[in-house]
Amino acid sequence: MKLLLENWRKLLKEEEEQYYIAYHCGRPDIEAEFDLDFLGSGEGTHILGPGIYFATNKDIAERYCKYREGAAMYKAEIPKKGIYNPTTGEPRDLRDSITSIVEDIEKKTGRDPYRGVLSLAHGKGSIGAIVKHYGPKKARELIIEAGIIGAIEEISAGKEIALFDLSAARIVPVQERPSKVQVSREDDKTVFKIDGGRLVILENSKLAGGAHSVLRFFVDEDKRGQGLGKKLIQAVLDEYPGEEISAQVSSLASLKAFMSMGFAPSEKPEASFGEAKEIFDYNSGSLNVRINDPVEKEGRLQEKCQKGYKTHPTRKTKIMFGKRYRNCVKAEGSRTVKADPKMKRYLKDRPYMEPDGMQEDKDSKVKKVPKKKIIRLRRSKK
Repeated sequence: MKLLLENWRKLLKEEEEQYYIAYHCGRPDIEAEFDLDFLGSGEGTHILGPGIYFATNKDIAERYCKYREGAAMYKAEIPKKGIYNPTTGEPRDLRDSITSIVEDIEKKTGRDPYRGVLSLAHGKGSIGAIVKHYGPKKARELIIEAGIIGAIEEISAGKEIALFDLSAARIVPVQERPSKVQVSREDDKTVFKIDGGRLVILENSKLAGGAHSVLRFFVDEDKRGQGLGKKLIQAVLDEYPGEEISAQVSSLASLKAFMSMGFAPSEKPEASFGEAKEIFDYNSGSLNVRINDPVEKEGRLQEKCQKGYKTHPTRKTKIMFGKRYRNCVKAEGSRTVKADPKMKRYLKDRPYMEPDGMQEDKDSKVKKVPKKKIIRLRRSKK
């Protein structure tokens, strides 16, 4: 039994060594995606040749998915036999086949077929010379007739393969995990999950004034830019329609995502994204945003600041005890308890006096007691 398993593993390893596993990102219709009418339109045609391009590194293929709406990922098993490396000229027998085609071009035209073509280290065997003379479609047919099914090139993160003969490889769509948001309950929290992202809600949070609070929100770095964050937020809005939701964002990407879904800064609900960014920077990279906030209906923002105070010019509101109020600050030129230690000591035993009612000593009408009279009063007490 052990010998049978070892032979089976050896067979699998040999099969893996005979194929390149590569990926291609394109249109979801496989027949339309591998339409050869657009051969030669890519920038690598004069190096690898006119084919459908695959990458052995899946992450590189996924980068192209970001630029195509509704893109699909394909996986290919490409035989290593019949793959030519034009930069090294290997294998030698395939290089000789390419050189033979180029020499025929030179005999027919009497010109140097390599002129104007990117030079290679080995000097000959350039696919670019064939493409230049015959064009992409005819060049592809001649290359396949020569027994070459594709060309390969080493890149920084893996290999890039131009596949000429699609019938030589096994190409299948990659079955991705479902991108639907899944909702679950964990203790007193509601968890929204999607492949590559997660959002956690604490219902009726006291810290958020009774609103539902976003405790955690993140999208994996390699999944960003695909709209997963908006899908998670939309799922939350669908789960709590019309209810107040609060989120404390700590990145501009999160701020943009929440504001695009209808959330607004609690300090300035009418703020644009540019204004919200300024408040975000002013708060050292943190900002509270809310949706379905009933604060304006309650009228707390309609209350005027008391005498000696004014509304902050940029941060017009503030959160206190889980609710939002007008942000009143001391008007310029007035003394405050925090700024003046003498006033703080004076008002310590006088809670009935208003701090903003105090004036500077030069405007005070209180008569000063002469120093000699104070001394006499002290002696009389003895």
